Amino acid sequence: MNIFKKAYHYYAPYWVKKIYRGRMFSEEYKKFLENGVEENCEKETEYIKNSRWVPVIPYKWSELYAARDYKMHKDGKGFFVEIDKKKLYLPRNDDGGYSEGIARVMAEQDRRSPHLYFDNNVCVNQDSVLFDIGAAEGLITLLNIDRVKKAYVFECDDEWIGALQKTFEPYGDKVSIINKFVSDVNDDNNTTLEVFLKEHTEDTVILKMDIEGMETAVVEKGLGCYMGATNIKFSCCTYHHANDATTLQNLFGKYGYKTEFTEGHILFMNEKPYFRKGIIRAWK
Repeated sequence: MNIFKKAYHYYAPYWVKKIYRGRMFSEEYKKFLENGVEENCEKETEYIKNSRWVPVIPYKWSELYAARDYKMHKDGKGFFVEIDKKKLYLPRNDDGGYSEGIARVMAEQDRRSPHLYFDNNVCVNQDSVLFDIGAAEGLITLLNIDRVKKAYVFECDDEWIGALQKTFEPYGDKVSIINKFVSDVNDDNNTTLEVFLKEHTEDTVILKMDIEGMETAVVEKGLGCYMGATNIKFSCCTYHHANDATTLQNLFGKYGYKTEFTEGHILFMNEKPYFRKGIIRAWK
């Protein structure tokens, strides 16, 4: 990293980075639209053409979720955003970045969203045990905490752990926070899901996964003898890699699960923008 990139990365204020990203991706958008789009994405591309910002959820209704609606507060424990009259604690205040992130995650859980984790076939209720794998700030667990029997919050990023502990302190033993990577081995930094699933063979277990492209590896190797169990349901991100949606659908089919994708598409941006399916749900 040269000195200019380093200075930008560490010292540029949040609003400068936001403007820069908008300009950078506007050029990528132009190429993206000129080269054509995947079939059945006409609605999404029409919205993109008229959008000022980079719309990860490329639909007009997503504009209803704004950072200004999720203001940062502070109490004796730290910074938090109020969600459904509950305090969602954050590691620190960073000039609005977290508020924008919370707005985006709330938009993702709108009933119309391609990133909606739970619906009729895979949903949480009083008999459910929720495994929130890749929890980050823990919003998905917090939104469902009153509807589940037990929640396991898996987050490997140390930055989030203190905030998660504050958020879920009011719920005592109902929430367990696991500061490890979910994988196919058990050691100081990793854990398989078998370790926890063996405690819930009589419960309905919901596995929500957003683990930066490791979803296929966990489904394939991380559940051990419990892969294929009738009491386990899945809701997994499918957009981190180009073939994730097909790979996961095939894996679930191999073990006799029914599957469905959420409606619409995520606009996934790495070096270039792509339309990808957001979530696959699987159940028996």
